[in-house]
Amino acid sequence: MAEELGYYDIFLIDIRSGNIIYSVFKEVDFATSLADGPYSESGLGILFKRLQEAPERDKPIIVDFRPYEPSYGAPRPLWASPFLIAQRPWAFWPCRSM
Repeated sequence: MAEELGYYDIFLIDIRSGNIIYSVFKEVDFATSLADGPYSESGLGILFKRLQEAPERDKPIIVDFRPYEPSYGAPRPLWASPFLIAQRPWAFWPCRSM
């Protein structure tokens, strides 16, 4: 599905803990925390922090091209959209473009 949509990877990340709980490719960032783990300062970590701080949690967040170590340093743009349950953000779906 990720490839069909033009994405390199699709994640599901817990919005409270920052834990990466799903990834299509399951690279070395899988099952780490974006809050305080080894990739907390990466583009994906920045995306997580921006989503947590966003006043309107129902809108997508975008991070411009940045190298991403788990993908061999390849620069990729990132975007995320929150996943809502009962109108409250539960997780978010970040995607990395190819």
